[in-house]
Parts: sequence; C-alpha cells; structure tokens
Amino acid sequence: MLARSLTAICAATLCVSPAFAAAPRPVVVELFTSQGCSSCPPADRFLSELSVTRPDVLPLAFHVTYWNQLGWKDSFSFDGADARQADYAQHFRDFEYTPEIVIDGKVEVVGSNRVAASSAIDQATRNVESAATVSAKREAGRVEVATQIRTAG
Repeated sequence: MLARSLTAICAATLCVSPAFAAAPRPVVVELFTSQGCSSCPPADRFLSELSVTRPDVLPLAFHVTYWNQLGWKDSFSFDGADARQADYAQHFRDFEYTPEIVIDGKVEVVGSNRVAASSAIDQATRNVESAATVSAKREAGRVEVATQIRTAG
C-alpha cells in the first residue's frame, strides 16, 4: 500500500460551491500539466470546463517541473507534483507524461482525450469509494487542499 500526502495551496483555482458541498463525494480529477508543454492547453481548458460544468468533480492541476529544463520555468510547478505523478506511474506501471489525467486515483488517461476522461469520470460517480481522499479548509482568503493516494501494490 502506497500513501503519499501532498498539500497544495490553491488561491483562485478552487471554489467550494453549495452544489459541490451537497454532493455525496466529489470525483477527484488530477491533471498533470505544464506551461512548457505544447500539448497541455487543450487539457487545461478541459479541466477548467469541468470546474464550471461538473459540480460533482474536484478538479486539481498539478504542474510538474520536468519541463522547466527547456529554459522557461512554469510558474506553478513544484517538486511535489513530480513525486505525486511518479507514484501514479509506479502504480499504473507506466511513465510520467503530460498532459495526464488521473481520475479518483484509479484510472489514468491522456489529458486531452475528453471522451476517455468523461467516461472514466462518469464511471467514478457510480463508485462509492475513491482511491484519492481529499480534505480542504479555507483560511485567510486561501484554500488549502490535502490529498492522499491509497493504492494497492
């Protein structure tokens, strides 16, 4: 069993709405992305759309650092995103890439593949349990989101 806790500070990217609060549990949708990745803008737009159109989804963007070596630093990237994605890659027996979407810690798809991602999200809404647990607290105009991955090895 692998457990990694990560705290991400989200200023403007997460708004807790009454509809979200009323949902039985959100489907956690994690996008691994980078400002330096030319294939990522469609996935970034998709995640933004999910945040507006799907109150049953908790969209999280994790900006990885490994694109920073190309000379332009992603201002949102952090080492914890790399570590989180590496844990998923080990679990899914694949490699780290962008854009990658992980749904509820159980399914990974190419982030720009809206059909596959939407299908996995719809399937996750029917599941009672998520492999990605989330807690959030609002303090001084900021939202602190803590997530933990539970995977069987």
